Amino acid sequence: MNLFKSNLIIFFLLANIVVFSQEDPKIWKQEFLQQVQGFDEAWERLLMGDHYYSKRGGYYKDAREEYLKAYAYNSSNAELNYKLGICYLYSDQKTEAVKYLEKSFQTDASVTGDIHFQLGRAYHMRLEFDEAIKEYNLYKTSFTKYKRIPVNVDKYIEECYNGKDLVSKPMRVIISNLGRNINSDYDDYHSVVSENDSLMYYTSKRPASENTKRNYFYYKYPEDIYMSVKDSSKWGKSKLVGADTKFNTSKDDAMLYVTPDNKKFFVYNGGKRKGDIYIIEKVNGTWKRKPFRAINTRKYTESGFAATRNMDTIYFVTNNKKYSKGGKDILWCIKD
Repeated sequence: MNLFKSNLIIFFLLANIVVFSQEDPKIWKQEFLQQVQGFDEAWERLLMGDHYYSKRGGYYKDAREEYLKAYAYNSSNAELNYKLGICYLYSDQKTEAVKYLEKSFQTDASVTGDIHFQLGRAYHMRLEFDEAIKEYNLYKTSFTKYKRIPVNVDKYIEECYNGKDLVSKPMRVIISNLGRNINSDYDDYHSVVSENDSLMYYTSKRPASENTKRNYFYYKYPEDIYMSVKDSSKWGKSKLVGADTKFNTSKDDAMLYVTPDNKKFFVYNGGKRKGDIYIIEKVNGTWKRKPFRAINTRKYTESGFAATRNMDTIYFVTNNKKYSKGGKDILWCIKD
């Protein structure tokens, strides 16, 4: 029987996600026009990019691909540079956002009302903390006492100061990509690996089939649980954990934790309620799935999960207003 280990547990509390929408500056046809040759194709690509950009979320990557084709025709448009920067900043390759947002601001300092905030986020992602703090403060000063700032900028400034302290005390680490058998072009995260490193479960937001539809709210594909078996020193091709195991449903399903005896699996499901933790185990040869009633609530979300080896203490994430301090927080619970 494989024993599962957890050397490092990270709770994802929606870090680095901005709670207000990025701006959508209009690109005027006459301003975008530079020369007749190539304009029609570039404008068509730009309009398609706008279509994806307006959907936001998981569509930023699609918008970026279209905008880059329009950018090849006109690379000096302030609004296009802003949108390209946003597409990089809020998808993958975040460190690429700076050059486009800088160019946008240099071309038109008033391109959008949030340009300093977005530049701050871009510098933040590149660990250029002093520049990020400068931009965050410039964004703050653009508001008066009669106009509320739509995001907690002081939190990001505090993160920058913490970041400066951390990078001043570097540690040597080795980061190795697990390869295409595990990673996809989509979000892949939160793995649980067996003690002998032979089996891995993890969560992915890739399309499970050709008919998979994107989530209505964040426009990414639903979360599903995948697994991979290591053959010698190489991880085998990942596969979706079968429906007969009760791991995956039509809603978001994420891998959270497995007991050391490899008998109980804890997963998150974003079903009809706000999001709950479920326990999956095999009973008399049949997979059974039941809600973790000791901690689930009807009105709030319970997600991230970890436990001590003997399961006498558990840790989980919730936005339950009775216990949390302004959002999602980590709670702990001792078995009675």
